[in-house]
Amino acid sequence: MVMPYLEGGTLEDMLNECILTLEEARIVLEQLTSALAYIHKLGILHRDIKPGNILFDGHGNLYLGDFGIATWLGEKPLHNGHVMGTAHYIAPELFDGFVDERSEVYSLGILLYELLTGSLPFDGPSDWKICLQHREARPVAPSLLNPSIPRPIEHVILRALEKDPRHRYYQTVEGLLHAFQNALEAPNFFGYLSTQRARYAPHAALLHKMKPRSAIRATSK
Repeated sequence: MVMPYLEGGTLEDMLNECILTLEEARIVLEQLTSALAYIHKLGILHRDIKPGNILFDGHGNLYLGDFGIATWLGEKPLHNGHVMGTAHYIAPELFDGFVDERSEVYSLGILLYELLTGSLPFDGPSDWKICLQHREARPVAPSLLNPSIPRPIEHVILRALEKDPRHRYYQTVEGLLHAFQNALEAPNFFGYLSTQRARYAPHAALLHKMKPRSAIRATSK
């Protein structure tokens, strides 16, 4: 399999410059949800959602890449007793040999946390210690790292990061997207946007081109 050269770089490249505004995070989430919902309908779980696997072309269209550890829905996530994936983004239920769409909701929650704070909710000196935090530690409230994050947005992120998948009331990635969109309608949203544009340099060159609901694109490297 081959993929085209994507001159827009990765979401990781963007985060290396500065965090995203709420509006920029919404655009990313809408396009990413479109791709994930498509593969979920085919019975496929990506299992490695992270900024380095999210790419853009020169027109701001999002591509979801690297299906190297993707599995069919219903498959066990353990391989020779080990969980495959990137430690910072792995849902805790994978360590119990279970994975479904709600595990992708958890990974999206990690991603949103990172997009809006510039930090990961769980980190440590080794993969094992990071994975242990996924199972046992509570994340620091995003607003403590970025006080401009509105309470409704924080609530959406933290609910996506519930340890028990049954308590993530967003049972699908579309459910998480709808909750995030609804939270943006809170009264302080537009005031937040204006202050964020002043505090953080926007990714104007690329994100201004991004379409909220572009065609679904999933690529494999």
